[in-house]
Amino acid sequence: MAKPRVVVNLVVSCIVALVAGFLVLKLLRGRHEAAIQAPPVAPETLVAVTVAPLARGARLDPDKIKLSPYFEQSIPEGAFRGLDELSGRIVSQPLAANEPVTKDKLFPVGVSGGIEATIPLGKRAMSVKGTPVLGLGGLIGPGAHIDVYGVFGITKDDKAAREIPVAKLLLQNIPVLAVGDDTEKGAGKSAAATGLYTLELTPDEAEKLALASDKGTLHFTLRNPTDGDVVFTRGEDLLRLLMSYLDYEPKAPEAPRGQAKPGGVVIIKGTKQTLVDGSTGSTGANGAQSGQGQAQAPPATAAPVPEQSPIPVPVPAPQRR
Repeated sequence: MAKPRVVVNLVVSCIVALVAGFLVLKLLRGRHEAAIQAPPVAPETLVAVTVAPLARGARLDPDKIKLSPYFEQSIPEGAFRGLDELSGRIVSQPLAANEPVTKDKLFPVGVSGGIEATIPLGKRAMSVKGTPVLGLGGLIGPGAHIDVYGVFGITKDDKAAREIPVAKLLLQNIPVLAVGDDTEKGAGKSAAATGLYTLELTPDEAEKLALASDKGTLHFTLRNPTDGDVVFTRGEDLLRLLMSYLDYEPKAPEAPRGQAKPGGVVIIKGTKQTLVDGSTGSTGANGAQSGQGQAQAPPATAAPVPEQSPIPVPVPAPQRR
């Protein structure tokens, strides 16, 4: 009778152990799932963003903006939650792709598009006529920074009225707003057809460019937009340009030794010849005076006339009978 009781106790113990193990595993699995469960997702808000990069002056058409979800705490100040109020607005600052559109990056309501929307306050837009050479064959496009040079013909105030070409640096670090009718970067090659370059200038710079384009020939040089240095030049004329390539400085020829100085006078008396210094007006030691009734000048060193250039002795004219 004892043997069946032992078997029953053993079976009951195994069942209790299995139930306890199952309950422990279920408890641990519940705690693990609770630990790895994702945090609750905060509610999102739709905000107007750009579809592609936009330049200053671009119009916000329906195909250029879209709605994108943002967390409420991440929405920038002045963002728009709808697209209808942005239709037709003009961008005042460049925008990157998927960047939220805010009020401080738009022109006021009523500002129309076009190049006038890209002109900063205090600046003016002015166009000059050029050539493909002036635009570096299309390398100068909207957004580039250039220096402007002018070549003029300066007339000297003399009887010959000669005209001397002069080149001078006029304007520096000037932004290019448009080339032809293109205002987007990479569209500089259309200048070959239109030949118009629209520059961003102050009123003073516009006056200089107007006079230079009317009275001379313009030349552009392309500049690194990060280079803001101001360079001062003296200008260049044709004579100075040619002289800059000389290897030596020209010097006045020196008079040979023993030769009379410029302005000297040779006095011939009989067979004697005496050199008088032109700077002092004195005579030699052999004594010819500069004029009668005048005081004698202090003596000066007399030098003989060089043999290589003798002065002939005058022959008296024959007397008439």
